[in-house]
Amino acid sequence: MADIIEALNNLARQRGRGDASPLLALRALPTRAGARISHLPISQRLSQAWISLTGQPFRQHQSLSLSALRRGDPFALVGGGPAARQTLHMLAFELLRGDSQGTALLLAPDEDSAARHLGDLERLAAALAEPLRVAAAQGDGLRAALSARIVVAAPAALHERMLRHHDRAWHGFWSRLQLILVADAHRYAGVSAGHLSSLLLRAQRLAPSDPPPFLGATLAEAQDAGEVLAQVAGRPWRMIAVDDLPRPAAHLALWRPGGDRAREAVALALGMQRAGASVYIVCLPLEVPLLRSLLGSDATQVGVGVGAQLAQVQILVGSACGAAALHEALAGGAALTILLLGDDPAERMIARLCARDPAHLPLLDDPPPAWVAAPANAYVVAQHLICAASERPISAAEVDDWQAGSIVARLVAHQQLAPLPEAVPAWQPLPGGGDPYAGFDLHAAGSASPAILDDQGRALAALDPAAFDRWAFPGAALPPLRGGYRVIGRDDGELSLTIRAAGEGRRTFPLRHCTVRVRDCRERRDLRGREVAWGRVVVDEEIYGYREVSPGGAPLLLFV
Repeated sequence: MADIIEALNNLARQRGRGDASPLLALRALPTRAGARISHLPISQRLSQAWISLTGQPFRQHQSLSLSALRRGDPFALVGGGPAARQTLHMLAFELLRGDSQGTALLLAPDEDSAARHLGDLERLAAALAEPLRVAAAQGDGLRAALSARIVVAAPAALHERMLRHHDRAWHGFWSRLQLILVADAHRYAGVSAGHLSSLLLRAQRLAPSDPPPFLGATLAEAQDAGEVLAQVAGRPWRMIAVDDLPRPAAHLALWRPGGDRAREAVALALGMQRAGASVYIVCLPLEVPLLRSLLGSDATQVGVGVGAQLAQVQILVGSACGAAALHEALAGGAALTILLLGDDPAERMIARLCARDPAHLPLLDDPPPAWVAAPANAYVVAQHLICAASERPISAAEVDDWQAGSIVARLVAHQQLAPLPEAVPAWQPLPGGGDPYAGFDLHAAGSASPAILDDQGRALAALDPAAFDRWAFPGAALPPLRGGYRVIGRDDGELSLTIRAAGEGRRTFPLRHCTVRVRDCRERRDLRGREVAWGRVVVDEEIYGYREVSPGGAPLLLFV
């Protein structure tokens, strides 16, 4: 620990300007002994494999989650970071050990997360004398997944492959499904929570109904998490706090560079690697390829992704990564967590608050963030209803469970669904209605997200439709408010952008006329004589121009 902190202070002296140090604050976090239990009632082979692989004893939260699993109660492990995800893996193996034919689905928020879960599951399987076959529903392992006992999938693979072809290649998997696990459930915020709810409903209706599949999840600490999970899954969950893990001496640093934030993150990571530490950089999805290209092939001890992973040093590139990612990094056993601040309005405010009261670090000492799920979106529900009816005729009881009677009536009126001539009402899609599975995106309602390509035509990431319309004009700097790329081409017909890496110092902003109406208000307060409210909003917006800002230069109006 002393070597890591010394390396951080040396980097601060090297990268400071005069008396201005980029190291705004350094907080020592107290150690925690943790609490262990003497025995966990799982198979001896699995117990031995777990201890040999992790070197850790068993904890109380594992006993509580195992009890909930055996009773059939949906459970959620709150906090704990990577350790909680490992517990999910162990529980999956224990459940399937008692059923030689049963299968389990682990839903990861994206393909990178799915690959990391697959690696952990494969290591645990290899440690068993009689390993269970595990595979991912994407990439090179797709064919192996058809006969695997545990399948890891991102939402797109679940929708496009596993549910679409449920009665053919995946029939054996669905007919024996015993367990559905949702990793990092807090990452399904807003409209993506609606997609998650519909995906879970579609998955459960294809599984054996007696008994129904067990449900488990992990999530970061968040306000209203129990209510959101109940809304997503349609039944209450048991919330189990993962607060019994040991935590060694650790530090949290706030770092504000004077230049390019991406290059600063790389310089910090390489400096920590030279000090002998393993490093993981947490950033926005669009920044992952940029940071990987800046790191090059020599950074063997540095990883990059959108969620915290096990490493001695965690670097969060900006507050946009979220308070949940910060708490995950701290819970994951990192000796040092660095929050890298830039010039975003929120990050400037964090720096001011830190300077005003060094004893209170925003995001760390503040209450946990609220997990907000958007109310049911008619476009999202309609797409999933048509897909569900394609998989198996949807019954009146299921329509009632989904509270989608008015949406079904509209789909019938638009000749997208047709009632079956049976005594018990049921619906299926009309032939010739097009591909109902096309246009799925976790962060969009009824449409695919625009694709982002580099100047060689390689796909980098996706952009939500609102950001595409507002921020992604030719010449714009992306990601919004952060920079790092310049838009060099836009195709409105194909909904795609072509971008090129550029300096982060340049920012572009839309100029707009808008009116905002607050609905479902959660809180109101007065700020300098004006009322500020937080809740669901409806925005009417007209963009009439764009402005560019560069360090040391006057704002430039691009066009009107």
